[in-house]
Order: sequence, then C-alpha cells, then structure tokens
Amino acid sequence: MILSQFPNIILTKFIVAYARKVDLKTTSSMQEVFAYWQVHLPHFVPLPHPSWRNIASLRKYRWLEAEVVPVLR
Repeated sequence: MILSQFPNIILTKFIVAYARKVDLKTTSSMQEVFAYWQVHLPHFVPLPHPSWRNIASLRKYRWLEAEVVPVLR
C-alpha cells in the first residue's frame, strides 16, 4: 500500500469506489460505508466524490455532511 510510504499522514480521505474495495477492504455498498463512517476513524474517512455526477448522491447523504465536516475540521 502506498500509504505505508508516508508515515506522517494522520488522516486519509477515501473518495472513490476503488479505495473502498482495496484500502478499506470492504465490499459493502457506499451507503453502508457512509452509514458506518466512524468505524474507520481515526485514520480513514470515506467520502462521496464531489463531482457533478454525484449530485444526487450528495443530496441523498445530506446527513453525512452534517456529521463528517465538523469532525474533519
């Protein structure tokens, strides 16, 4: 894993589905990963990709922004 090459990284944000499968080692749906995002703390935070293609997903998971953004700050 490339992250092992950077020992000073304290938080990694996983945004794409590939990262979910490979780095988080889960086959859970994105909805499940977002619902249980706290289990990946303190080193990983799964997030939806903020592209125009995901506007529907971002609206669907409005609670995620309300819960995750304050923790990231």
